[in-house]
Amino acid sequence: MTKSIKYYLKNSLEGVINSYSQVFFSNDRLFGLLLLIITFFDLGAGFAGLLSIILVQVIAYFFNFNHALIKDGSYTYNALMVGIALGAFYQFNWSLLFLIVALSLLTLMLTIWFANSLGHKGLPFLSIPFLIGIWVVILGASNFSALDLNQKSFYSLQKWLPGLFSATTDGISSLPFHNVIYLYLRSIGAIFFQYNDLAGIIIVIGLIYYSRIAFALSIFGFSIGYLFYHFMGGDFSQLIYSYIGFNLVVLLFVTALHNRTKISGLSLVTIQEFSPEKHHYNYYNNTERFKRDTYIHLGLPIIGEWFISQGYDGKITHRDEDGSSYKMPGYETEDYYCWDLPVIAPADGTVIEVVNDIEDNHIGKVNLENNWGNTVIIQHGEYLFSKISHFKKDTIQVEVGTFVKKGTLLGKCGSSGRSPEPHLHFQMQTTPYIGSKTLEHPISYYISKQNGRNIFKSFEIPEEGETVCNLKNTRLLKEAFDWIPGKTIKTKNNQNKTEIWEVLTTPQNQTYVWCKENDAVAWFVNNKNVFYFTAFTGDKSSMLYQFYLGAYKVPLGYYENLELNDNMNLMPVAPKALLWLHNFTAPLFHYLKASYDFQFTASDNDHDPFIIDFKTRSQTSLFGKTRSSEAYHFKVEEKSIALSNNKEETIVCEWE
Repeated sequence: MTKSIKYYLKNSLEGVINSYSQVFFSNDRLFGLLLLIITFFDLGAGFAGLLSIILVQVIAYFFNFNHALIKDGSYTYNALMVGIALGAFYQFNWSLLFLIVALSLLTLMLTIWFANSLGHKGLPFLSIPFLIGIWVVILGASNFSALDLNQKSFYSLQKWLPGLFSATTDGISSLPFHNVIYLYLRSIGAIFFQYNDLAGIIIVIGLIYYSRIAFALSIFGFSIGYLFYHFMGGDFSQLIYSYIGFNLVVLLFVTALHNRTKISGLSLVTIQEFSPEKHHYNYYNNTERFKRDTYIHLGLPIIGEWFISQGYDGKITHRDEDGSSYKMPGYETEDYYCWDLPVIAPADGTVIEVVNDIEDNHIGKVNLENNWGNTVIIQHGEYLFSKISHFKKDTIQVEVGTFVKKGTLLGKCGSSGRSPEPHLHFQMQTTPYIGSKTLEHPISYYISKQNGRNIFKSFEIPEEGETVCNLKNTRLLKEAFDWIPGKTIKTKNNQNKTEIWEVLTTPQNQTYVWCKENDAVAWFVNNKNVFYFTAFTGDKSSMLYQFYLGAYKVPLGYYENLELNDNMNLMPVAPKALLWLHNFTAPLFHYLKASYDFQFTASDNDHDPFIIDFKTRSQTSLFGKTRSSEAYHFKVEEKSIALSNNKEETIVCEWE
């Protein structure tokens, strides 16, 4: 399909602006426009940089390179730096124009090569193409007598408006530590070959506008360099020219992090969002929410409610003294509540060991010769096995080599082996042998009964004294939140505002809801146990945003008064002013936090409800004290979800 001239102009214009902001790993257009203006403090540098961008764009279009990478400036920001450098150092003439054309082409080719060679490894190529291009000139241009390159002796704007620049410098001289401030501002300005305080101040203002975290890190990075030069007796006049050292050190450091066998501390960005704040808060929130998430989701090997008499690495408590595990008189195995109850597979896997012929013990007796009694061992992955012991004799339904799905019936609970009364022993281990050492491994989702309350647990290890059960889906909730790609949801509020939401998916199979009216997007996961949102972008006045806040995490099984708590990402929910200030210190500590609470409140029946009510609350806290709070009430019915908030807004979501 032939694209219009309007398309190419729009794509190219955005690419020009993004080329400047990309130097700071940003795609903010206002910041990019500000940087573009800064480069024209030196007219030669400004025109040469802009010309380099346009040349690379034309070449990229001609050879049918990726238009998205032209638009976001990825192809062009290195050529921009080469152009600015040439325009800043040399007078404009035909020789310089020739060099700009040649080096723009060279830089584009280098950019593509480094993007392919480093990009598929998840590593950035930074400004390496620019460094190679500029060193070609420094080392090679003098060998060609036909190149008539003349050094520049002045900066255009400084020549025409000297008072503006001198007044800026004089103003800084009155500040404490002004010599350090001079160095910082000039090192920032030198990124665009502007060696003056005014350019540095304007760039810093733009940097604070774009990202407080980036600004704080620029102070941190400069401080390290300054202290190093100070204690090593370095020449501070060269501090603003250290491009090659910066790029090599950063690339070496990032490569080292990339090759770690275990991630700890600093973590590499996997999806580039062009915002330190987004990267930080996404990482922080995901670490808190999913810090114990596992690749294989284990369930409990039981049906119904069971009591934990011994936790992980706990003392042996096989004999129940208070009689809570049996009905009177408790002399026979049949008196015990767990006797002959079904035992199920905790996750998908292959059975690798079965013992099924050991007699069950009389109450109070144990079999020390066959300590583990009748046992099943299942391999769920490499170095991950589950062992379930003390089955009732001849009740095991699987054989060695059987592939079982999560929930498959394995056998019945018995009292074989070292078992003075009927019970199950369940453990995870890294080796396939009976008697292997226990592995500490969380259960993905389960319900804990505590003092008459149902508490939703995710990726935790049940503790001694808890009564637990697996989370069982409720049909109504399962169908209401079964948001498969292609589904359309019609929403309407009590002000007659309407929105159409479409459920879509990325090529990486990430699911999201898109609101057509205002281009808002809410990313979500439905793993058959729980529905939860992971991110929101777009217009916060949309009804989708209210749904995101209210249904941030919803268990798909109804349990009376079930409670759930979760952490929320600060970016979409925190007040803008507070978040803006918080960003300065966010890499060091958080004093602003966001949380989410959920509770089921009612249903029309416990077995197969047609109406379920729940309430939620999303709130932000400042130094531990609640700063803002949004309360929601949901009513789930067949093919509809209605919610109301504490602002008396009612939203109804319906689908076919």
